[in-house]
Amino acid sequence: DYDHDEVGYNFRITNIEAAVGCAQIERLGEFLKRKKEIAHRYNAELAPAIDAASIPSAQWGEGTYWLSGLVLPVRAGQKIGELCARLQKAGIGARPFWKPIHLQKPYLECPRTAMDTCERFWPTVLTLPCSTSLTDSEQTYVISTIIRVYNDFFKDEAES
Repeated sequence: DYDHDEVGYNFRITNIEAAVGCAQIERLGEFLKRKKEIAHRYNAELAPAIDAASIPSAQWGEGTYWLSGLVLPVRAGQKIGELCARLQKAGIGARPFWKPIHLQKPYLECPRTAMDTCERFWPTVLTLPCSTSLTDSEQTYVISTIIRVYNDFFKDEAES
């Protein structure tokens, strides 16, 4: 069942995984460029259409854009699971952001500082399809479908 009674780590990878990783490194520049294009398009076209914000980025450096997503308004964040279920039915692999580690069971009793920003932020993040193989036409479909489903979802909410 993979029940663990303590936190453990496994940093090993297989030789095949290492070979794939080495081959991917040769295309790193291409991958980073595509990830940035995808994120910027979501931020430019999708965020304003659903009144969402871009995921904040550090002012001191350039991100890798390994993950694309939007910060939804609080009212939408409160319903993110239902919204993602509707998007899944429409063929869009959008997901909620992962739960922070300090809220995970093995770490609940660990000492920590207040995490107010993190606890407000994570439940409102919608992660979006962002594979480097995502085509422009597929991203157009993702954007238009999310806008439609999002607007229908909140129209349905207002009517009930």
